[in-house]
Amino acid sequence: DQPVAVLELREPAGQPMGDVKIGVDLEISDPVELEISGCFVRGDADLIVLEQAAPSDCAISNSVIALRGRLLHVLGTKNQLPDGARNRLQMNHVTCLLGGSLIDVDTGDLPRQVNPIHVRSARNNIFAVDRESGQPLVKMEGNTNTEDFRDLLMWAEGERNFYDEIDEFWRIQSLPEAFFEPETLDFSAWKQHWQTDEVRAYNGSIEWAVDWRNEPLGQLTASDVALDGEALANPAIAGAADMSDAGANLETPQFPRRLSTIEQ
Repeated sequence: DQPVAVLELREPAGQPMGDVKIGVDLEISDPVELEISGCFVRGDADLIVLEQAAPSDCAISNSVIALRGRLLHVLGTKNQLPDGARNRLQMNHVTCLLGGSLIDVDTGDLPRQVNPIHVRSARNNIFAVDRESGQPLVKMEGNTNTEDFRDLLMWAEGERNFYDEIDEFWRIQSLPEAFFEPETLDFSAWKQHWQTDEVRAYNGSIEWAVDWRNEPLGQLTASDVALDGEALANPAIAGAADMSDAGANLETPQFPRRLSTIEQ
């Protein structure tokens, strides 16, 4: 099924899939630039779906992403990829509450071609994925070898990220190696893998003012995703590099809030 997405980047209209001749060197076009700042995105969808050969550059800051799907869903293309093209992602002070993975790469049966995902920086964020279904932070599956899948992700300048009790941080299921168990990394292995590109990270219980997991994501407001300031221990509070709270600044007026009876 075609995933529903807030933003979808596909091949240009009129360009048949797989129409590029193999062996032809392609020039890298300017990346499609996306900037999300001061936003509250909520509902039953993915945030971004990528189905193109062209590179992309997405920056998300001071925003809440509360979606039943994934933040970045990469499906790739049958077309040849330009050499050196990347899908870049930056996140700073983002509260990310997802039913799916943060990054989900699916190369399918063919397989489809996928530009590497370069997380250029990830700082002062809160990440939560669905616990009941055991979603990993990063998921890769399809007719691609495990080693090639590993080469698709670059994570740089990760600092002061807070993960809400995530069990698996990276899961790779290669169809050619389906008789093997998926390759997985837990939090300790994730930090060891990225070393200085994931520092001062926390994975454990984050105390919320409201149990937002019991609420429809499409109806959440700023008060539903606020941190519990009364909790005895809540490391995300004043946990950012500038001593502010990690995640989005919910005091800014653009975030939706519930009206009191008098205001209504």
